[in-house]
Amino acid sequence: MLRCILIFWAAWSCIAVARAEENIVILGHDDKTPPTILRVNPIIPTTAAEVGKEGWVHVRLTITASGDVSDVQLIESYPKGEFDRAVLGVVGGWKFKPRLQDGTPVADPAYDVGIAFYNDAYETTRNATVPVERGGRVRGVNAANLLPLRRVRDALDASDLKTAGENLDELERRFEDGKMSVTDIARYFAFQARYNRMRERNDATLSWARRALMLAQFLDNGKVVYGLHLEMMESLVELGRFPEALDYFDSWRKATKDPVPQALEMQMDSLRRRFSGHGHVYTIVDFDETHKRAGRSSSVNAARFHPAHGPEETRVNLATEARHVFLDLPPSTIARGPD
Repeated sequence: MLRCILIFWAAWSCIAVARAEENIVILGHDDKTPPTILRVNPIIPTTAAEVGKEGWVHVRLTITASGDVSDVQLIESYPKGEFDRAVLGVVGGWKFKPRLQDGTPVADPAYDVGIAFYNDAYETTRNATVPVERGGRVRGVNAANLLPLRRVRDALDASDLKTAGENLDELERRFEDGKMSVTDIARYFAFQARYNRMRERNDATLSWARRALMLAQFLDNGKVVYGLHLEMMESLVELGRFPEALDYFDSWRKATKDPVPQALEMQMDSLRRRFSGHGHVYTIVDFDETHKRAGRSSSVNAARFHPAHGPEETRVNLATEARHVFLDLPPSTIARGPD
């Protein structure tokens, strides 16, 4: 009898481990699977797997030119300490395809990776027959967090930053108390990115958007992920970090399957010419409604971008024009948050 019990327990443990390995999502800060050529996934701790506990660990890796991981930093984890050992025990042994610069492998001193552990409820809680508006469940969202998440979304849609901030404070408390699923966390991060962008807190927007993109799968909304990428580029431009904005745009354009707005293409082309030294005429879309209907564009006064102007004035001018481009992108891509 005891032997049968032991055999049953061993079999159940194997099933639990297998399921634990399947219920993992690993994404870089660009919402893409890390370019590894050798990777051992962490295993959900038995105690967490038995009760269906979810979690997320954010690590920053230093990747050498040969693709090895030379340093691992634990940036953030949720719940604190629950999954840290499982992640830190394997990521140092990962092997990456090194980043190329002009065809030459180079080191990456700060590659951010998010490892999410989720339970089976993520796959089963969406009611496909009842729309969310009529009481259907949002996949993976904790019922207790659904109302404050919707309040934040509605407040941001109405540009009511006071109400949005109050509800984000409530969600922050729930986050700190460990009362969120990974889907809740993804939405919370995305709303924080949008809220901080509307408050023109660009450094904070970058931080929240990067974190949300590492949980992009759990947003279940491609338009929101698309908008997060736009918020990243907008914030980099607003901060005057133009080369970074261009690199980010090039990488995103190569990977995205969504159409790239013409206004954004034109804005990034302007920045590119500014930094390549080819002329000083910058063309942006004139968003005056008459010009929209006529399909015309307007040129920005070339003198405003002449090298004789100081770098800070140039930064402000470029950022101002970029803000007009981003603000006039379709609302469905950048203004609307997750359900």
